[in-house]
Amino acid sequence: MVGGSTPRACAPSEETENRVTLRYVVFPSAREDIDHYAEFIAGGSYDAGLRFLKHTEATIASLVRYPGKGRPRGFPQRALSGVRSHPIKGFPNHLIFYRVEGDVVLILRVLGAAMDHSRIFGPTARKPRKRK
Repeated sequence: MVGGSTPRACAPSEETENRVTLRYVVFPSAREDIDHYAEFIAGGSYDAGLRFLKHTEATIASLVRYPGKGRPRGFPQRALSGVRSHPIKGFPNHLIFYRVEGDVVLILRVLGAAMDHSRIFGPTARKPRKRK
């Protein structure tokens, strides 16, 4: 499993268009990421920190309803196949990394958009474009 220790289970979502009820699981590493960013943002504005938490929860709920809406990441490692990312509503510089397994949306990490994600997840499958 990506993310280390046992993930925390959460409530099931509403039914999707396919009549499959999805639920989500937030990995401990993602929970730590969320807490870290909320605390950092709250250092500048307590209200903004609370807004970040609220928008993170809303974005996760949206991903559970529409799990295919995130950007496929294309990591070559088998353990990372199917990982997608999607920005947090209202906080586009923060991305939720997730994967769908069966009827569960696994929330793997929440990371800054400008971070070197290959350092955390490994190199991506896409080769860099050659400059002309």
